[in-house]
Amino acid sequence: MKKKMLYVMHIDWNWIKQRPQFLAEELAKFYDLTVVYTYGYRRKLLVHNQKNNINRFVALYRLPHQRFRNTLFGRIINDTILKLQFRMFDNNYDYVWLTSPTYVNFIKNRFKKSKIIYDCMDDNIGIKDDIERNKILKLEHELLSIADIVFVSSDNLKNVIKKRGYKKEIYVINNAISSGLIREFENSYINTDNTDNNYIVKNKKYFKLLYVGTISYWFDFEKILKLLDDLPNITVTLVGPCEVDIPKHKRLIYNGIIPHSNLLSFVKDYDVLIMPFILNELILSVDPVKIYEYISFGKNIVSIYYKEMEKFRKFVYFYNDYKDLKNTIEFLTKNNYLKFSKREALQFLMKNTWEIRAKNIFQILEAYK
Repeated sequence: MKKKMLYVMHIDWNWIKQRPQFLAEELAKFYDLTVVYTYGYRRKLLVHNQKNNINRFVALYRLPHQRFRNTLFGRIINDTILKLQFRMFDNNYDYVWLTSPTYVNFIKNRFKKSKIIYDCMDDNIGIKDDIERNKILKLEHELLSIADIVFVSSDNLKNVIKKRGYKKEIYVINNAISSGLIREFENSYINTDNTDNNYIVKNKKYFKLLYVGTISYWFDFEKILKLLDDLPNITVTLVGPCEVDIPKHKRLIYNGIIPHSNLLSFVKDYDVLIMPFILNELILSVDPVKIYEYISFGKNIVSIYYKEMEKFRKFVYFYNDYKDLKNTIEFLTKNNYLKFSKREALQFLMKNTWEIRAKNIFQILEAYK
C-alpha cells in the first residue's frame, strides 16, 4: 500500500505549468497523493492542465481580494475560511508537502504525526512588495522550524535557506523537463537529414525573438525596448500570464497564454528564445524550467547570466549587459547556426527529467528516519 501524501500548492493547478504540477504528477506514482491547490480567481491568466496520475484534487478557496485579505477584518475571515477547509482532511497523512510557507499556520497543529516537507522552489522573500515580503519571511521561519525535510530548486537557494537558520540537511532538487517534451523533441527531427548536426534557422522578413513564461516585475522591458529601437529588423513576442503592464511598441507583441502541450508547435515559427530578466534576489536563486524546455525546442537561446545558469553554458548565449545582448542578437541575425546538436541536447535532457527528480525525492523520503 502506498503511503499517503497531502500535497499543498500555493498556486492554481491551471497556472502556467511549473515545478509544483510536474512533481505532483510524478510523485503520484510513488504515493497516494491528494493535491490541494489554491483556487485562482483571475481565470483569464490560467490554462487547462491535465491531471495525470492523480485521483484526488481539492480546491482551496480564499477571499478573492488581496487588499481586503490584508486588513484585520479580512485576515480574520480569511483565516477562518481556510481553517475550516483544512479540517476536511484526515490527520493521518504520512507526509504533508508544502510548496510555499503560505499555509503553515493551518497545518502545524493539524498534522502533528505527519512528516512536514517544504519544497522551496523560489526565494519567497525576493518579491517586490515590502509588506508581503515581511509576512512571507515570518511564515517561512515558522515553516523551517517544523519542517522535517527541506528541498530547494537551486544551490543558491540552499545557501539562502541556510542563512535563515535551518540547521538540518537541505536537499537540492533542480528543476527539469517533462518526458513528453523530450518525446516531441525526438519526433520533430525524424524527417531531417542532419539530426545530429547544427543547422540554420531560416530568417524571414523579421528576425523573431520569443519569450515564454510569467511576465512580471523581473522582466527587463528596458533592455528589450532599447533592443527593438536599435534593431529594426527584429520582433519580440511574449507568451504567458502577465502580471504587469506591457509597454507599447509596434514590434513588441503579447500573445496571451498557450497550453504547455501546444508550446512546441508554437515556437517553430520563431528564430531565438530569450530570457531577459533583471537580476535580483529572486532571480539569483532561480533554476529556470524554461531553459530546460527551451533546449528541447531546438532553437538558439539568449539569456542573462548568473551563477545558476552555468550548467546551461553549452546550450545558451549569455549576456551580462545591454551591449552583450545587442551584439549577440546582431550576430544571430546573420549567423543563426544552432549552438548545440540534437545529440548533445538529448543527452542533457534525458538526465534532467521530472521522473528522475521524483525518484530522487522518493529515495530521500524513504531513507529519512
